[in-house]
Amino acid sequence: MSVTRQWITDAWTVGILILSTDAFLTLFVGSNIPEAARNGSPATRLLWSLIYLIATLRVIEHRHVIFPLLRRNLALVCLVILTLASACWSIDYIATLHASIALLLATFVGIDFGLRYTLEKQIRLVAIALGIVLLISILMQLALPHLLPGRESEGLAWHGIFDTKNEFGRVVILGMAAFLCSQIRSRIGRLLILIAGFALVILARSAGALVYLTIVSSVPALTRILQWKPRTRYIGVAATATSVAVIIWCGLANVTVITHSMGRDPTLTGRVELWQMSLSSIREKPLFGYGYEAFWTERSPNASLIREAVNWDTPHSHDGYIDLMLGIGAIGLGLFVLSYWSALRRAWRVACAIPAPPGAWPGTFLVLILVYQITEGSVVTGNWILWILYVSISFALSSVEVNAATRAPIYFEDVYFPSRHRVLVSPALPALSSRYAMELPTHRSASGRYHDNSHCNT
Repeated sequence: MSVTRQWITDAWTVGILILSTDAFLTLFVGSNIPEAARNGSPATRLLWSLIYLIATLRVIEHRHVIFPLLRRNLALVCLVILTLASACWSIDYIATLHASIALLLATFVGIDFGLRYTLEKQIRLVAIALGIVLLISILMQLALPHLLPGRESEGLAWHGIFDTKNEFGRVVILGMAAFLCSQIRSRIGRLLILIAGFALVILARSAGALVYLTIVSSVPALTRILQWKPRTRYIGVAATATSVAVIIWCGLANVTVITHSMGRDPTLTGRVELWQMSLSSIREKPLFGYGYEAFWTERSPNASLIREAVNWDTPHSHDGYIDLMLGIGAIGLGLFVLSYWSALRRAWRVACAIPAPPGAWPGTFLVLILVYQITEGSVVTGNWILWILYVSISFALSSVEVNAATRAPIYFEDVYFPSRHRVLVSPALPALSSRYAMELPTHRSASGRYHDNSHCNT
């Protein structure tokens, strides 16, 4: 009976992840705007309401586990609260209230996902969900392309069961990150998956996705440096950081040449002008912004002027950091940066303690959302897989640092908090070398022993 219940739970989670990718919206709802489809479909609203209800009830049920973690994710909590409070000064308080409530409830979904499963299981479920989406996209694109509504401006570019090629490329990148961090031991298999990912991005004709996939696919390999001895590790990290800085400097110095070689213009398809005008609007309300998700609504005169000037009915600024400042100002952006930094520090510790590829998943995902928001929308969006995974990873990482005095479960199962600033390794993850592993007999669960690894604490 327990196996059946677990299978149903996993299938439900996979379904939530698939729904949060915005897949199938344009295929079945018949709208070219995923946001309108999501908000306008009664079936979609009903399904999300059910998801929110279950996640909220689970969060309430396990509040004794979550409360200690809320304090360790204070910046993230304050960020969500700020989006709700921004309805008080929003230029479109109805849109802000609707979007902020969706963000709050999606945060509950992320917390539930992050504390229900180990990191290894999270990677597996994300890989299954995105694998299903990509497989259906490929089959539909090859066999039934006429059933896939698309945009004339994108021509023959692949977009799968998504509205645009950029959305399809985003899922390809996230899927490749999950596959490369999963337990695929065959080097040939990993290579074939990587080749397939690049092939899909090329078929999507998304230059940005090609760059992001190149960056993200290199992270799992680079995290192996963190498994080296301390002195060698520091040298490797310094060399990697220097190489990245040089590559960025060379890229910025040769933007025109690089963009022309990729068949793009130096303005990044009009994004530069859009950013400049958006920054001018930020100067009018720099601290608190115009209200969460309110700036680009029809009630925003500034947004209307920008759309007329760029001759582009853009739904956002195509920069997540600019969108955050437009919505909730510099304070909101600062809270996100603090939250991101906390998650990144914890991801570093996990990457030190858990051998790649599973230990590379948190860092790989954080790098993905860091670069993704440069030319696309903000990840701080409800009903979206990137926000759900960001919350789940933040809480899963912070759970390993809760004080041992709480003696509360890390996951909703039978795992217990280790001492502060120690990294927990689930028995589902690969065993560490004996040089770093140390049994915690006082923290033994019914399913096995857990190990403490504090050699890479920072």
